[in-house]
Amino acid sequence: MQFLDMGNYGFYVWTAYGVTALAIAIEVIGVRLRWRALARAAGEEEDAP
Repeated sequence: MQFLDMGNYGFYVWTAYGVTALAIAIEVIGVRLRWRALARAAGEEEDAP
């Protein structure tokens, strides 16, 4: 439990990790959606990674 508490800064630290992970996930989803939209607009097959 001490590891999660992190010297009374646990809430701040884990909130920062959570917000960062959320921002990265939103960015990845956004890139995939833009990639698919561009592929459709270009008339190509959907070869998104």
